[in-house]
Amino acid sequence: MGNINKYDVFMKQLEIIELDVVYADESGGISEDRRQTIINVIERIEGNLIQQQNAAEETNMRVGDTFENINQSVIATRGSIAKGIIKVREIKGDETAKAIQTLEEAIAGLKTTEISEEGKQESLQLLDEITKQAASTNKGKVVLKQLGNGLWETIKNVQSLATVVSYAWPIIQGLWS
Repeated sequence: MGNINKYDVFMKQLEIIELDVVYADESGGISEDRRQTIINVIERIEGNLIQQQNAAEETNMRVGDTFENINQSVIATRGSIAKGIIKVREIKGDETAKAIQTLEEAIAGLKTTEISEEGKQESLQLLDEITKQAASTNKGKVVLKQLGNGLWETIKNVQSLATVVSYAWPIIQGLWS
């Protein structure tokens, strides 16, 4: 067995948790205890990654305006989005949650030939903020629209996202329209 990247393991764990939530919702709902357990697991993964990222940032050398180790940040952002999707599903319904999840998975799967690591990270962070705003009880449509415009600018020219964007973007735009 070759080298197993611990960040790949974290990503697979997040994907399993996301699927667990999707299937539980499709089968008639998810209990509050199960929902809280899922959120706790995601928060633990995020906490471990943030601790590791802070230690890595202290030792990494800066390359331009970015740190060499972006993977941890991408994973933490994806975890935050997964947690937000649970709340969005409760507030906005399955269609909006699925659109956000589909776009998140598509962005995370982009290769560096399609978008830079920094562009991927920026896109995921913007989607994370959109998800947080959509799950918030005091969301502002102006803020959502600005975040949406920022995300659109980072992904609009990525050809491999065309199909996903044509499905998900009109639904996500409904958050601020």
